[in-house]
Amino acid sequence: MVEKDSGYLSEVFSSIQGEGGNVRGSSFGKRQIFVRFSGCNLAEGDFGYKGCIWCDSLCAQKLKSLEFKYEENPGSQKLKNSNNPVRIAEIVGIIKELITNDLHSISFTGGEPLYQLEFVMNLSKALKDA
Repeated sequence: MVEKDSGYLSEVFSSIQGEGGNVRGSSFGKRQIFVRFSGCNLAEGDFGYKGCIWCDSLCAQKLKSLEFKYEENPGSQKLKNSNNPVRIAEIVGIIKELITNDLHSISFTGGEPLYQLEFVMNLSKALKDA
């Protein structure tokens, strides 16, 4: 079996979680690294309709985008471009540079992360082992 060691991202950045303020146990107000995956099966029309009215990341709907953006310094909001598909080793390196003492967690978001399930699973394992 060939493992999926590369995939498509939209962006990787560090920020303070702003959702879930009324949810007990949420990560609201805590630093997270966001890994925004590219591609969404709903946007692609896999279920008979195209797009979601609730999507807040239209830039992440297209699966095979040529580039993704990543933040070099945590919270700087200064993004650089890199090429898709991106290898897991490169993503792990980017994430390591964004780790701070106040980091709560890493959030996989999209698009739809599970649209690239094998890639997500392999990235998760690589991050756990890093």
